Amino acid sequence: MSSSALSPEMERLIGLLERSRRLEAMLPFPEGTVGEALDRLEAAMSRAEHEQGSARLLRALGRPRYVFGEWDHIFSEQRGATETRWVFDRSIWRLVALQVREKAAAPWQEGFASERTDVEDSLTSANQEPLWNCEEYGLAEANAPPEWAKTMLPRMLMPLLDEV
Repeated sequence: MSSSALSPEMERLIGLLERSRRLEAMLPFPEGTVGEALDRLEAAMSRAEHEQGSARLLRALGRPRYVFGEWDHIFSEQRGATETRWVFDRSIWRLVALQVREKAAAPWQEGFASERTDVEDSLTSANQEPLWNCEEYGLAEANAPPEWAKTMLPRMLMPLLDEV
């Protein structure tokens, strides 16, 4: 990919990575400090590249931005299956809303960060098929999130801004 095809954000991240690597070679940092920061930066760059590719693919395919639905998720063996409802934003390739409930009659509760990470990892690493074949999995897709998630989205997206 030529540098002219990169977004300004990607160019900024690449510049930071290059400067960090030069700095790491020149200064004696405590072991792991710079390496961990570089790992986080590389992960952010990889995610940014994937987000750009996802956004282009969505536009090319004319697919809606959000995938959402309900399904059971196993967070741990002890806990067993937990009902979840979630919203995945295909344009940034992230889970942007999650609610859980332990029993069918219980009220929905906002998922913890660790639960969001677990469900997102399941969708992006182990089980991407539902994100593209929604009907087959009883999911919906639309350009707007479902009503229940609209108040959650601003809170859910704030941590994403801190990662870059």
